[in-house]
Amino acid sequence: MADQSRPVTGYPAFSAAAAAHHPNGYPNTATAYPYPAPPPPNNQASYFHVAGNPYYSNPYASQQRATFVHRFFAFLIGSILITGIIVFIMWLVLRPQIPQFRVETLTLSNFNVSTNSLISGNWDARFVARNPNSKITLYYDQIEAAIFYKSDSISETTLPPFVQGKKNETTIRATFASLTAYLDGRDSINGERDHGKVNFNLRMMTRVRFQAGSWWARRRILRVYCPNLTIGVSANSGNGTLVGGSKQCNVGAQLCHYSELVGPSVEFEIVFLWGTGPTSPEAVEVPSVDVRMYPLDSQRNSLMSAGEKAREASNAAERGLLLR
Repeated sequence: MADQSRPVTGYPAFSAAAAAHHPNGYPNTATAYPYPAPPPPNNQASYFHVAGNPYYSNPYASQQRATFVHRFFAFLIGSILITGIIVFIMWLVLRPQIPQFRVETLTLSNFNVSTNSLISGNWDARFVARNPNSKITLYYDQIEAAIFYKSDSISETTLPPFVQGKKNETTIRATFASLTAYLDGRDSINGERDHGKVNFNLRMMTRVRFQAGSWWARRRILRVYCPNLTIGVSANSGNGTLVGGSKQCNVGAQLCHYSELVGPSVEFEIVFLWGTGPTSPEAVEVPSVDVRMYPLDSQRNSLMSAGEKAREASNAAERGLLLR
């Protein structure tokens, strides 16, 4: 039995026979325990990829977001439907109608067209505005009015705001004066004057609110167009009056206007109109949508005919009156 008091060295026990073959006292490496191999060089060091923490999805949070989106859209659609139903019921009860306008009288004095196409004169117009509603009061902002010869603006004026009661008729007076207005159609107006009459156009623009009890509607753009107002005036006289009695005007309410550039030189325009009166570009019989798409500026002008350019100049004058 081996002696347990001797320390364990990891080598075979020393003996005299072995010492004779190994003078330095160390055993043969073939019979001894091998030394551990040295570590590899730094450039041969092993690298191990440490996996990150695994991702755990939260199905409850995703479901909660989806539920919120569904509820939001349901609330939005429900609000729109409820609002539409309320508006429809109010329309059935109130039956709102836009006001009516007519020209009672129009007089002209000191009228003259110079050789350099400058027009001068004084125009005195008297309108009658009628509120056809039996349950709605109308509140008008200040009115921008202008007189035209065809599409050429001659003079402009501003009329004060007023309130119009139910089933009420209000008389409005507008005076226009011109000294140096340039007229592009000098030969045309002189030709009409030689025949004893000249046609003018009157336009008015304002914003109006509808009020019934505690209910107030938003302000709406109201456009009044009174075309072909014939004034009898001779070639030797600068005075004249309206021929043919009172004239009914076209009235259009612009419910909504949307304009968007859809390209570098193309504009897309949508206009929602509500109007009464005879057929004209400015008014329609029932609510309608006018959709236009046209090139802008120089490209647009090159594609328009003379009549389209005249109408465009007239519309530009209207917009200038509204935004001034």
